[in-house]
Amino acid sequence: MRCGADRTESETKQTMIVILQRYIFRELFRAFLLTVVALTAMLGFGGGVKDLLMSQGITADQMVKLLIYLLPVVLTYALPVAALFSTTITYGRFSSDNEINACRASGINIHKLLIPAFVLSIIVTVLTFGLENFVIPDLAERTGRLVKGNLQSMAEFQLRRRGYLAHMGRALHADRVDGSVLPKRQPDGTMSRGHIQLSQVTFLEQQDDVPVRYGTARSALIFFDYDPDGLRIDFCFNKVRMFDEEQGQMVQFDFYTPDKSLRPPDGLMDQRRVKFLPLPMLLDIARDPMTFKPMTESVAALRGQLREAVASAMQMDEFRREGEIRLLDADHRYAVTADELTLRPDGQLLLQGNVKVVRNGPSGVQSLLARSGSILAVDRGPGSPPAAQVRLRDVRIQDTASADPNMVVERPDIELENLQTAPEALSEAEEYTDDQLLDPDFPLDFGDMYLANVRDQAIENRARFFNQSMAEINTRLAYSSSALVLLILGAGLGIIFRGGHFVSAFGLSFIPMLAVVVMIVTGKQISRAGDPVIGSIAIWSGLALVIVADVVILGKFLKR
Repeated sequence: MRCGADRTESETKQTMIVILQRYIFRELFRAFLLTVVALTAMLGFGGGVKDLLMSQGITADQMVKLLIYLLPVVLTYALPVAALFSTTITYGRFSSDNEINACRASGINIHKLLIPAFVLSIIVTVLTFGLENFVIPDLAERTGRLVKGNLQSMAEFQLRRRGYLAHMGRALHADRVDGSVLPKRQPDGTMSRGHIQLSQVTFLEQQDDVPVRYGTARSALIFFDYDPDGLRIDFCFNKVRMFDEEQGQMVQFDFYTPDKSLRPPDGLMDQRRVKFLPLPMLLDIARDPMTFKPMTESVAALRGQLREAVASAMQMDEFRREGEIRLLDADHRYAVTADELTLRPDGQLLLQGNVKVVRNGPSGVQSLLARSGSILAVDRGPGSPPAAQVRLRDVRIQDTASADPNMVVERPDIELENLQTAPEALSEAEEYTDDQLLDPDFPLDFGDMYLANVRDQAIENRARFFNQSMAEINTRLAYSSSALVLLILGAGLGIIFRGGHFVSAFGLSFIPMLAVVVMIVTGKQISRAGDPVIGSIAIWSGLALVIVADVVILGKFLKR
């Protein structure tokens, strides 16, 4: 009889625990949903966000799309905060109403009442993990495409409102926007050309953040073309006066068009922003940074500069052996001689003293005599040896095939382009592996300052992309899993301090959350600065402290 009574009492207590857990979870989930809605409305749909989007020239329907795309970002930050706040206020009110004392008096294990908080922490962890690592990267890509499709309208808005525009190494200021024509989709599916017309323009061109050309123009056109490769932006300036840093002099043109078109990336992922990559790509970069497209581009640029340096070194060796440099094009052979040949730090070969270029072709032999000159190797991409570009200053031309072989024609400058160099330069450059090129201890003694700079940049990029990927992986994992330990701490603090009041609950939940976020942000910055080990320790140290606090609270204070 006693055994049956004990079994009945145990079943009754277990039923009571289940009822209490359902009651707590219902109250907890209700407070959680209300808090999530309030935080999302405040963070995502506040007037500040709307004003920010409208200030960029975004239309109303595009603003709605961007706000929808912004919702997962807001939820990522709102979910853990809302869960912690709702847990603290729910368990605090449960304690302040003496329901905890009643449960303890009935012989119920208080720790079992924390199961609803643990279940909510798992739900929040899974949702936050999925949003951070899969949903947000996809929406970031869509946002980039949406902004790119509206780039002309945004550029015009910026020019009309602020008077200037700066993007991808180009900057310009215009006194007036005279008009614009937006691209339109044609019946065959292609897009027509759009343009913006400007007056009284000041412009700047940069390469690797270094100004190369800057000046003024009476008017300008910015063209927006859509081709199979995407959006292409071109500039055309009229009545131009500018300073060319490469030539070191002022120049004037009736019309001037920069050689290189701008190609905005398809989305935010292509803008070297590791923070928007999905988790599988981050793991690939952490294992091998060469899988990241910007890193492969950096190594490709290094190999291009290496091909140029090898070609220049081989030309220097040829000059020392033969006393001349032999070049050719489709119709001519060239022999370049000089009293002295030196390699400049920028990779150019400087010709000095009795500079002479003998050009032999079907029409006869020409001798180009110059005061000075230079030979520059120009990379033509993988699979092709670099071309040579010969520049001569203060030139006198003698043509043996002319009617008067003694006649001399004088020119201030002559430039010979796309001359073929020795094909061995390509094979020698390809002998270097990526690991050798990215090993700072492996010697590349070509005396080329540009090669050294590009190599240093590639080595720095590899370390930077690795550090950024490690920082992002640890940050996302730590932040998404923070709910697992913070909610237990919030429930325990709510019970101990009876934080049923709104202000008390806010204070109790805010302090541990702030400590975890501060440590995550601090560790992320340390990792990105170049110390991923210390950074990872700092990222997880906040959660470690919270786990210690959980053990103390669950093991001691709740038992009292």
